[in-house]
Amino acid sequence: MRWDFYIMFCMVIAAIITPLQLAFVEKDTIEWIVMSAIIDISFFLDIILTFFSAYVDESNMQMTTNKAIIAKKYLKFWFWMDLMSIIPFDYIINSASDDNDLGHVAKFTRVGKLYKMIRMLRMVKMFRIVKDRKKIL
Repeated sequence: MRWDFYIMFCMVIAAIITPLQLAFVEKDTIEWIVMSAIIDISFFLDIILTFFSAYVDESNMQMTTNKAIIAKKYLKFWFWMDLMSIIPFDYIINSASDDNDLGHVAKFTRVGKLYKMIRMLRMVKMFRIVKDRKKIL
């Protein structure tokens, strides 16, 4: 349960800093990079833990603990969203670009940062987890 609250905290922080970063930060500072890395690592660990997290099956209101069923359900949708939210597209674009074409790099860096908005979809997932936890209790 503490982990869920920690991930919710990370999501709230991401929900606040991502739009600010997209709107006002031209060049990432070490503080932004470190904060983003901590959040990405936390989300990565959450991806791993999700494969081991039981859930309440809506069809029969039973707790599902079978790892294969949990993995199959997670891989159908949320895994891909979660994975997309932790890939640092902006850094990949910057490292793959040529220094001679700075105008294009600046544009693509902005586009690369838009992927971070996918993190907001994790909020929907977290509300679902909280709802499931209430059913368990």
